Amino acid sequence: MSRALKVAFLKVLAAVAWADGAVEPDERNRIKVLFNRFGLDPSERKPIDALLDRPVSFDKAVALTKDFAGRIAPPGARRELLVEIEAMLGDEESRAPEEGELLEHVRAILSSHTVLDGLTERFRGLFSRTLFARGRSENPHAGTVTEGVRNSALARLADLSRQRGRTLEGHEADWNRATLVGVLLARIVHVDEGWSGREREVVERALAGRFGLDDFARELLLTVMDEEVGRDTDLQRICSEYCRISTMEQRLEDLEVLFEVAVADDRASKEEIEEIRRIADLLWISRPEYFAVRDRYRDRIES
Repeated sequence: MSRALKVAFLKVLAAVAWADGAVEPDERNRIKVLFNRFGLDPSERKPIDALLDRPVSFDKAVALTKDFAGRIAPPGARRELLVEIEAMLGDEESRAPEEGELLEHVRAILSSHTVLDGLTERFRGLFSRTLFARGRSENPHAGTVTEGVRNSALARLADLSRQRGRTLEGHEADWNRATLVGVLLARIVHVDEGWSGREREVVERALAGRFGLDDFARELLLTVMDEEVGRDTDLQRICSEYCRISTMEQRLEDLEVLFEVAVADDRASKEEIEEIRRIADLLWISRPEYFAVRDRYRDRIES
């Protein structure tokens, strides 16, 4: 690993150490051992010590993990970090709920966040400080379909429409959002055994209400949703594209629909809830916001 990657590695460990509200002596010592093993200079320890000196928020820990995952790293670096985190937090039975919560998010990020995503997020930050500094709308990317993370579901929808001799009405940006939301909904439907009648009703109602889709358009989109899940579409890429074209208010509305689909057959499985949590993290939805929505469905979630 490069020196910068080693520092990023230790920053994640320092942040995760605060998951239960306190950094224990053995956790601090483990980070010190790794610092020495990595052969870092004393000056490179300052940002790590700064993280150990005061509590780190859940969102900050997630951001540091994404920073690490968004860097060019040798094979096995992510796995090494995950092993260190799991060892530091102890076995599953002894972990505090907050530690288990953060660990699940870290696992999701390390398994899906790419170097391209990390670079894109850095460039987005640069552009937001320069190009969009004046006259900025709530979501400056709302009308764009980026070339770097092209929405394959949108392209497939257009192909199907042409094959059936119809032209889809509306703006491409609106269809881009509709297809991305559709793919996320399909992932929840297919966590178990695919569509049930009630799940389909919930999804169709959501698509019609949110995007004003007629019967023809909904049928096409449902076909594309099945195909995309069958192709095992990269969830991180879908969420990364969606974050660029949506507001946080829209993402929270989508989170609500994801839960509605999960409980459509009366009870949501643990696997469905885990997938929703992973999606929420990749959509940059904070833990308090996630819990605020989840708690409305608590009595219909498998214990």
